[in-house]
Amino acid sequence: MINTKRIRKSGAIAIPVAMRRDLNIQPNDAVDVMEQNGSIVIKPSAPRCQFCSSQDELIRLKGRYICAPCINVALKEVREK
Repeated sequence: MINTKRIRKSGAIAIPVAMRRDLNIQPNDAVDVMEQNGSIVIKPSAPRCQFCSSQDELIRLKGRYICAPCINVALKEVREK
């Protein structure tokens, strides 16, 4: 499906609602924007650890993601104090 859109002065572009529905993108969801072979690619962002950006062993805490290794480091530091 091709939709022609104009880039706003701010650099923003609207993603058509049908595409957002197909990809289950909700308002305020994060998306990854990248350049690939001369094209701009926008895709839903995979959750990442707030501290190290890992995508493995994630636990959601108050709307943010933290990986298990970073949780262990934090727990160790708290216990040492």
